[in-house]
Amino acid sequence: MLKSLLVFLLLFGQYGIPSHTGATASVAVAVACNAPTMTNRWSVYASSGTNGSGLATLVDAVAGNNAVQATGGSQPIYATGAVNGLPALTYNSSSQMQLTTGLAGTTGAFTATFYAVVKPSNTTGTFPIMGNSGNSVALEWRIAAGHQELLTSSVRSLGVGTAVISSTSYSTLIAQYNNNFAGGGWAFYLCSAGTCTSDGSGSNGNYTFDQVVNSIGQASPDGSFVGSIAEFGYFNGTTTAGIAAWSACQYGI
Repeated sequence: MLKSLLVFLLLFGQYGIPSHTGATASVAVAVACNAPTMTNRWSVYASSGTNGSGLATLVDAVAGNNAVQATGGSQPIYATGAVNGLPALTYNSSSQMQLTTGLAGTTGAFTATFYAVVKPSNTTGTFPIMGNSGNSVALEWRIAAGHQELLTSSVRSLGVGTAVISSTSYSTLIAQYNNNFAGGGWAFYLCSAGTCTSDGSGSNGNYTFDQVVNSIGQASPDGSFVGSIAEFGYFNGTTTAGIAAWSACQYGI
């Protein structure tokens, strides 16, 4: 009995109270999932919602730049237990979440990493993960015909991934963009079991855009995401290891 108590205290002192133990946890004490360092991280699990109802506020768990949608008919639907016991938002052809101030540092010259935990409804449609709902010159990250793609309306496709994104299970996707730097370019990754593997890369032609990303789940002129998004995050940099570990622990991907 004393030995068991000492083991428990040792584990508790090392890991503290877990933020999420995962739907398949089989031990009483589990390692807390460590969220990656982000500029912004919009998480459905950090938001207050009711199963089957529209969500008005998607919480930014890092910087408080919450995404909002006041129009009921345009709100994505909150779904409990969608991925590894955690909720996700179900988007249709008219739903979106708007950022109140856009993404900081995504104009002019920048290097950025975007990630998302998503499940598109099919592998044939065009589904924007993020973009600018009111200006088609802005950068857009989407799934098109089952593949990741970065694009703008004036230059259109900056790069297309090689893998087909699943429409039957959730995936953790990463898009990186180095804008207007010598040798700059784009890169995609898919994360699984704690590792992110390349999904293609290339040059961006040193293209600069001056419109901030202000929408999750919609982009002009490509409409809205159709499917589910559990989390979307962004930071200035290129490290993917933290995202891979978070995805495996928090979402079981």
